[in-house]
Amino acid sequence: MLGARGEGGGQTMTAPIPRMDGNSPPSKTDFVSAQLRLLAIRGSELADQVTHGQINFLDAVDVAYDAAVAAGLVDAVGDDQIQKLLAACFGGIGAEDRRRP
Repeated sequence: MLGARGEGGGQTMTAPIPRMDGNSPPSKTDFVSAQLRLLAIRGSELADQVTHGQINFLDAVDVAYDAAVAAGLVDAVGDDQIQKLLAACFGGIGAEDRRRP
């Protein structure tokens, strides 16, 4: 029998803990999809900040990309997919806003 800390024969519990609402926990695919949606939302918010002169264009893109790296999204879906998502977020910014310091 396992103790509270998993002592006993080197065995550990690996079964997922069932959720109280009866639903199974989200899959890794669901989690990554949710993270991608959140990155798209945050990227659009950063693009709005660029348009309103609150943040520099390149800084905003760097913040969004760094967030994708930190969240493991670049590893999960690949750099090309992240670049496409960020291009969609920041693509509507005009040249004048891109050059603003």
